[in-house]
Amino acid sequence: MSLKAIFLGYPGGISPTTADDGNGPVALTTTSVASISIDTPLRVFSISELSSAAEVLTKASTLVVHSLDVHDIEVAKLGGAS
Repeated sequence: MSLKAIFLGYPGGISPTTADDGNGPVALTTTSVASISIDTPLRVFSISELSSAAEVLTKASTLVVHSLDVHDIEVAKLGGAS
């Protein structure tokens, strides 16, 4: 499946987001993900600076916004675990 098909089919639900700044990974569930570009795949989301994950997200060289479907409910739950 192409990235364009994935971006077009994204229903606007939840996206587990993961990052690691070298001190261990963090995961959070983002609900405000939007696609900006397909030619150089870019997505955007908002996060409060008060979030416990904010510092890691700003320091990490890479972060991953996971696109899930209905069969990935267990993965979706990981980002919401406390």
